[in-house]
Amino acid sequence: QEWKTDYQLILVDARGHGKGDRPPDPQAYTYDKFASDYVAILNQLAIKKASYFGYSMGAAIGFKGIAKYALSHFNSLILGGFNPMNTIPVAERLYFDDIVKGWSLAVKEGCQAYIASWEKRYGRPYEPKSIQTLLANDPEAIFLIAQRCADGVGVEDILPKINVPC
Repeated sequence: QEWKTDYQLILVDARGHGKGDRPPDPQAYTYDKFASDYVAILNQLAIKKASYFGYSMGAAIGFKGIAKYALSHFNSLILGGFNPMNTIPVAERLYFDDIVKGWSLAVKEGCQAYIASWEKRYGRPYEPKSIQTLLANDPEAIFLIAQRCADGVGVEDILPKINVPC
């Protein structure tokens, strides 16, 4: 049986990730800039509206970027692994602190130092496929993004304005 669909999956390397752009300016890693990247992609592909899926940092971009600056370009948001509230539970705060420290180490000593630190902390080897992905990232960009994700700034004011399925 042949399947027909009206959907297209678009996978994006966000700024600082994989083959994504790596601007040196820290202000290039703000949520409005991420949102404008995704709108530019939609415009380039002549797509009027799309559904957005983001997990972890992708969900932070969804809440703090897409929902705030570009919601009119999306007909639904699927967001997980990120708390949109400004009250971050202790475990989540510790997790973010750990990520920021890890990427700070990667900036200073390279991604291999980050991997070794992670393996020591969690007592198991880093997944080989994940190592390839991690090494393709820009440590300085990921450090800046991690700091923004960990900033503790909630989006409670945006939540009531999300007028698409979320």
